Parts: sequence; C-alpha cells; structure tokens
Amino acid sequence: MSITDGKLKLIISDFDGVFTDNYVWTDSNGNELVKTSRSDSFSISNFKKFVDEMKIELDFLILSTETNSVVTSRAQKLGLKAICGVVDKKSEVQKILHERKLSPDEFIFLGNDLNDYPIFDICENFYCPSDAHPRVKEKAKIIFSRPGGDGFIREVLEFLMGEAK
Repeated sequence: MSITDGKLKLIISDFDGVFTDNYVWTDSNGNELVKTSRSDSFSISNFKKFVDEMKIELDFLILSTETNSVVTSRAQKLGLKAICGVVDKKSEVQKILHERKLSPDEFIFLGNDLNDYPIFDICENFYCPSDAHPRVKEKAKIIFSRPGGDGFIREVLEFLMGEAK
C-alpha cells in the first residue's frame, strides 16, 4: 500500500504487544510499568514529518482495551490520539470508519492478539509483529520481522515511507 496515492487515511494501532513487548511490571503498590521502544517513537516523529512534507492527510491513533494511564501518557508524548478502555474493538473501529467516512481499504490496523482478531472482518490491511498470536499471524496481510515493542512500529512506518519513494 502506497501512502502517496491518497488512499490510506488512517493507521489504528493496538498498544500492548505492538508499542510494548506485551509484558507489564507491577510494583508492590500496584503501579504498572511497560517498556516501549525509543526507536519506534523516533520513527513516529519522522513519519509525521514525512506525511506533512508530502502533504498527505493521514491520521494515526491508538486503540486499547487498557485503561492504564501509561497508554494515554505515551500517546500524548507522541502526539497521537488514544482511545482507551475499548471492550469491543471491532465496533469501535466501525464507529471510527463511519464517522470519518472511510472504507476498509483506507486504513491499516496494527495488532497482535486475539482481542484484535475480530477486526479482520472489516480490515483489508492488518499488519502484525513477528511475535503475534499464531491465529493473528495466519490472517495478517503482512507479518513484519520485528516483535512488538522492539522496532515493529518503526518497521511498519519505514515500509510505508519506502513505498512512497
């Protein structure tokens, strides 16, 4: 999928297992910490500059079942919108597509686990990291070589920018 043809309008990404390595550290007070990749963060910044320079209308948002503030804090730092506490991701994606008047071929979904699986019904471009659940990998359009939280986002965005050159 080339981003310069104007067809791609939206990237929607899960958080845990995509931006993170799918692990969580919990301290004795119940505070949760996750690991994200600065490489992925750097690539988001570069991607946003690239999209602006190319005058491409393309949005990137995070969709998570988690209500943990780490998701919103990380999204805010990256300049991305985050929708958290989503129980039914498929319905939420359908709502987003309806609101934006987008078709299934105008967005990419980045997911890794079974709670993302129902989105296959409405998404033509589902990409996953190398460590995604086997059932997700069976149906993904592209399985990237990097695992979640360790360069997967960067690999996807560099792929999209490379397709544009």
